[in-house]
Amino acid sequence: MIANRFKPMGLVMIGMTAAMGFYLISSRVASERTELEKVDRQILAAKKQIRQLQTEIGTRASMRQLEQWNGEVLALSAPDASQYVQEAALGHIDRVGITDGPRFLPAQMVTAMANTALPAQIAPAVVRSDAVDVSGNERRALVDESRAKPKTMAAAALAAHKPSPSVARMEKKLLDDGLLGELAHAARAEERKR
Repeated sequence: MIANRFKPMGLVMIGMTAAMGFYLISSRVASERTELEKVDRQILAAKKQIRQLQTEIGTRASMRQLEQWNGEVLALSAPDASQYVQEAALGHIDRVGITDGPRFLPAQMVTAMANTALPAQIAPAVVRSDAVDVSGNERRALVDESRAKPKTMAAAALAAHKPSPSVARMEKKLLDDGLLGELAHAARAEERKR
């Protein structure tokens, strides 16, 4: 009889023991899952580091190739201190005094002319000057002269636009079948080397 009274308590104890066992098992599974996630993060970090190292190795290898090309073909170098201009000097640069290359006249508005037919594109007239400095009066004279003679400028542009036949013949000589064959042969040889 006493055993019958303690039977519900025994069942409660067995149920609590089973619940504690299940809790311990689920806790152990959670800790294992946490450890597994930690290992996965370490693997991802290692893969990322491997990718960075591979990129660095590839970059260094290509830098060697770039240095070789620079030494053989490009011959580029870093600018030295004498090539830099002070900021204050940049504000005082006079564009009129620069005469290293060809100078172009400013574009002018041209009125419609009755009997002249211009091609679709006209090359700009190139003005070469041996003078180092052009004063304001000389500049005004050049502008007035260019405004006064638009017909002669258009005629000069038409004459400059026509290609000469000797240039066309020279282009044909330069790009003959023999040269194109040699280029194709050299390209095939490079393909085989790869």
